[in-house]
Amino acid sequence: MQQPWNPWRELSNRPEVKLEWIHRGKRGCIDFTTRTITLRYSMPFEERRCVIAHELVHDERGDVPRWMKPREEAAVRRESARRLITLDELERALRWAEYIEDAAEELRVDVPTLQARLADLTEDERAHLERQLEHRHHH
Repeated sequence: MQQPWNPWRELSNRPEVKLEWIHRGKRGCIDFTTRTITLRYSMPFEERRCVIAHELVHDERGDVPRWMKPREEAAVRRESARRLITLDELERALRWAEYIEDAAEELRVDVPTLQARLADLTEDERAHLERQLEHRHHH
C-alpha cells in the first residue's frame, strides 16, 4: 500500500524553503525569488496541509509567465491533490462517507482538494473505485 505524501515532512526535507506564518491575507503563496512560503495561521489543520502541499508543488515546478498562471494553478492543484490522497485512502473514505465533507475530513484535506482529486481520476482509477465501491452496495 502506498504511503501518503506528507507535505510537512517534505518541507523539512527542503531547508532552502522558508515558511512564514501570517495572521491575515491570502491563504498561502510562494515567493519564488526567496523560496519563502507564506501561510495564514488561522486556517484549520486540513486547509493548512493542503495549502502547504500546493505551495511545495509550486516550488518544484518554478515560476511561470503570467499568461500561463491559470493553467499552472490547475496543474498544481491536481498534482498536490494526487499526492495528498492515495487511491487506497480515497477508496476507504468513499466506502463509508455519505457526504463529501465527511470524506474530506477522513482524508485530512479540505473539500476543494478532494474535489480536485475526484475530477482528475484516470479512467483506470475510476473503474477501480467503481468496482470496489459496488461491493459496498451489495453487502
